[in-house]
Amino acid sequence: MPPTEDAQKGNDMADNKALAQRFNDEVLNQGNFDALDEIVADDFVEHQELPPGIPPTGKKVSMAMFDRVVVRDGKAAEHWGLSDDMGMMTQLGVVPEMG
Repeated sequence: MPPTEDAQKGNDMADNKALAQRFNDEVLNQGNFDALDEIVADDFVEHQELPPGIPPTGKKVSMAMFDRVVVRDGKAAEHWGLSDDMGMMTQLGVVPEMG
């Protein structure tokens, strides 16, 4: 008997979570960019505006982020991201602190 629709959604969510965890662990944390071929679709689309060019400061920053990834055929196909760019630029000293 095939899985119910709800059971399949649960499996898909678990697979998608594992894919995101693998991306974070292997690509972001370990710098294994070769893993991208297995994780990211060939026609991957990035829906994010990049902050303007900022010269290196050597400062560490903490930044709040939100990512939404569309998974197709077991690979990341699209990405929407929101980040606190103003907070980052304030920490870097590029813009003055508000208030």
